[in-house]
Amino acid sequence: MKRTWFGCGLICVVAFSTSIAAQNAASGPSLPAPAPAAPLTNGVTIEGCVYKEADAPGRQPTSDERSRVVRENNFVLGNTAMQAGSAPAGARGPLMYKIKELEKDELSSHVGHRVQIDGWLDKTGRAKSPVGFAHDLVELRGTTLRMVADTCDNK
Repeated sequence: MKRTWFGCGLICVVAFSTSIAAQNAASGPSLPAPAPAAPLTNGVTIEGCVYKEADAPGRQPTSDERSRVVRENNFVLGNTAMQAGSAPAGARGPLMYKIKELEKDELSSHVGHRVQIDGWLDKTGRAKSPVGFAHDLVELRGTTLRMVADTCDNK
């Protein structure tokens, strides 16, 4: 009887070990986690004034465009100065940027303020010929926003 129990125990241990080995082989060797996607350009810090897109100085929307931008509640950064990083290739003078990634409530509370935004630039090819509204602007994908002044007096 002892032999029978010993044999059954041995069979269970072998079966269990084989099962564990098969699971490890199926999952393969552990691979390192993928690196995060590289930003589209180097990081930047841009200072400028926050405007609702529909009210940005120097931009005259058609009635259709005005309805869209009011509905979308987009924000732009105008009267800009690059504080760190570099402007997109082909940019002529200060650019206006569409602000992305930051909370609209936070941006709304800073309309009319001079701020600095840290982030990344996207759609930089638009710098050569910004034409219309936010869909034609270089995008500033912000990570942080700091108020510099509570007015937008030109620097």
